[in-house]
Amino acid sequence: MKMQGSPWEFNEYLFTWPVHSDYEIIEIRNPIPENERMYWEGVIPLTDTLEVIRPCRGTKESLWNPLNGKTFLLTELAKLGEGFNKKEVINFALRFGILGIAGHWHGLETYFLNRDPLVFFEHEAKQAARLLRLYQAVQERNLEDLQKRIEAIFFNTSEGAMVNIFIDGTNIYDWPIVKPPVTEEILLRATLFYVCKETNTRLEGRLTMGCAAVTSDFMVLPGVKCDSLLTAAYIQFRDIVTKSHVLKRCKHCGALFVPSKASQVCCPRLPTIPGTNILEDKPACANRAYVRKHRKKQKEKEES
Repeated sequence: MKMQGSPWEFNEYLFTWPVHSDYEIIEIRNPIPENERMYWEGVIPLTDTLEVIRPCRGTKESLWNPLNGKTFLLTELAKLGEGFNKKEVINFALRFGILGIAGHWHGLETYFLNRDPLVFFEHEAKQAARLLRLYQAVQERNLEDLQKRIEAIFFNTSEGAMVNIFIDGTNIYDWPIVKPPVTEEILLRATLFYVCKETNTRLEGRLTMGCAAVTSDFMVLPGVKCDSLLTAAYIQFRDIVTKSHVLKRCKHCGALFVPSKASQVCCPRLPTIPGTNILEDKPACANRAYVRKHRKKQKEKEES
């Protein structure tokens, strides 16, 4: 069974995630004991206090399926990365839920169950924006953008000259496997390799295969259980990348989105999550773009 207009099949991933009716950002004392902090260096800031986002006490909880084919989570997360602020983090959580660091990093359940450190939210939002921009640059063969972000370091070996490639300061390969010159094909291949590597890092060991449900006609469906909303976002991104689906930049707001048809130039209005009262608080970008265009024409008409 396949969702019409969706680049991924949703029955393969029967999965629900909680959304609460209200969230708050508070400062807490870092719950990780001093004698265990060495194990989490590089994952969680080892500061005395942390800002976290969590559901407000006594709020209503609803469940929804993030992999229902209607919302591309990584583009919504990437919007936070383009301009990170606390208000937008709360708006994201109200619609989709928190990212779920307790599940994403096995072992942190004791310390961060039902709450996400804000610094983790910010890091993942910026990384999502980065990966989407890189993937789009490969699709569009935007070498000018890639050349600004890629550094090739040449050195000699017993086998001759070799090249190590870095993207935004990150080494793409664990060892140099590229011989000069660094051609257009090598730039594109290295970038795509890096996008896949980062995606795999966020999926490895975080999915559980099983039987998901029994339908009304007594059929058992296969299912994959995710450990976090962040994992669900990268499942979608994996399907986008492996099926070479196109990303477009919204003509109105500039955000990247997955078009449902070739002629679509503006990102779609976000759907209401079943079981909640959350509605899109702004008109769809297509409507806003039309209004802006209409007002511009009216102004030009009045001035002429």
